[in-house]
Amino acid sequence: MSANQACFPIAAMARVLGVSKAGYYAWLQRPPSGRATADAALLKRIKTVHASSRQTYGAPRVHADLHGHGERHSRRRFASQAEAKMACFSYIEGWYNPVRLHSGLGYRSPITYEADMQAAMTKT
Repeated sequence: MSANQACFPIAAMARVLGVSKAGYYAWLQRPPSGRATADAALLKRIKTVHASSRQTYGAPRVHADLHGHGERHSRRRFASQAEAKMACFSYIEGWYNPVRLHSGLGYRSPITYEADMQAAMTKT
């Protein structure tokens, strides 16, 4: 809601989302939950591991590195394994160069490769 308050009134967004204005403002004043604080600390450690690998480690290596340093996170840390993979993927995707040429893609960039594949799929 705070990201859109320049475009829409808080009262209108609260009504559409089914929350009260007072509840929204009370939520803004609350300190972050323990889980949110722990998630932020974990994300900071993930970023540190990824940066120390010169942005080359993917999710499996980042997880193995954290595990090797004594970090223990059960599968239930996230709602599902897919959610955990997406969290790592989302962070690493920010560092990924989508225009770099890849030998596995016939020396094309991922953007070009995906466009070619999309065009081939629409032809069939």
